[in-house]
Amino acid sequence: MNYAFLLPTLSLGGGERFISEISQYLGKKNKKHFILIIYDNIEYTIGNSAELIILYKNPIITKIPKIRYLYLLFRLWKSVKENKVDLLFCGLDSCSRLSYHLKKFLFPSIKLINICQNNLTNKFSLHKRKEILHYYNYAEKVFACSEGVNNSLINEGYTKKNLFTIPNCVDTEKNKKYLKKVFNNINTYDNQKIKIVTVGSLIRQKNHNLLIEFVYKIIKLGFNCEVNIIGDGQLRKELEKTILNLNLNSIINLVGWKSGSEYFEKLSEHHLFIMTSIYEGLPLAMLEAMSIGLPILSTDCDSGPREVLHNGEFGKLAPINDPNELVNSFISINKDLMKFHILSKQRISKYDRNKIAKDFISLSGIH
Repeated sequence: MNYAFLLPTLSLGGGERFISEISQYLGKKNKKHFILIIYDNIEYTIGNSAELIILYKNPIITKIPKIRYLYLLFRLWKSVKENKVDLLFCGLDSCSRLSYHLKKFLFPSIKLINICQNNLTNKFSLHKRKEILHYYNYAEKVFACSEGVNNSLINEGYTKKNLFTIPNCVDTEKNKKYLKKVFNNINTYDNQKIKIVTVGSLIRQKNHNLLIEFVYKIIKLGFNCEVNIIGDGQLRKELEKTILNLNLNSIINLVGWKSGSEYFEKLSEHHLFIMTSIYEGLPLAMLEAMSIGLPILSTDCDSGPREVLHNGEFGKLAPINDPNELVNSFISINKDLMKFHILSKQRISKYDRNKIAKDFISLSGIH
């Protein structure tokens, strides 16, 4: 069986990083596969048995709205036909319309598996949710990235028996080399200066304004801290202005995106990982932080953090958009960072890449 993964890019998001992890696992097993990306934007590693195909090859056509979608659909059809692809994994909802049109109009025999990385109820309008569920009806299977996302699909009316939960994952073995560095950071922490990190696109969903308000409040309480935001996006200038207005520009740093070993080196410089999102699917950045032993403080999203932290057993949860409770949770976790370092190490085994990839292969029926 020949199979391929369809994505917009190989950069920026957790959904893309999940496909990168699966591809690397398949590469170690010498399983040939194809990675089809719409745009030539590549940050993440793929398996050595993967063949990368970029669909948008003509830069002129991409600037002509009336024909670029048809061109993209044609390029997808041509790629799967020439490579005799039997099974196509649609890696993100942003590609689901494309894969749906491929199957319905051009390649009815191809099998589709859609991977849902979002809590549809929280992210999309009612019209968009109905549209995505319509696309899912043409899939052989749908993989939800968390139980929360699975439940959101059921609540939205998706009643097919082909819905399964396949969580995001991390290569815990590869990331073990950063554990000692984080342990030493926490072991020598003397309440003088705490280094806090978060990772994510600079978009409304990630709610960085709450993070900034939180930092302002703990500074007022006398805490000395450094906060690094790894990521970039459309709200960068707005956030920079807010940080400057509160005189936090010497404390909060927007460091942009990092990748590969540079990313994990930066991540491992800290004492605590924080997430202030309004909603999540299953945050891969949180899993990556836990894989190197960082304690976790997060808002209590419907899906994702609550599931990963098992209702607060393996990290601290605070209500969404409540800066005072976030501060209280920080004060609590700051008293015993080593305890939460150990809890992160314990919990992350549930999301180990080898385990999740085996489940992924088994449920997919790929050989």
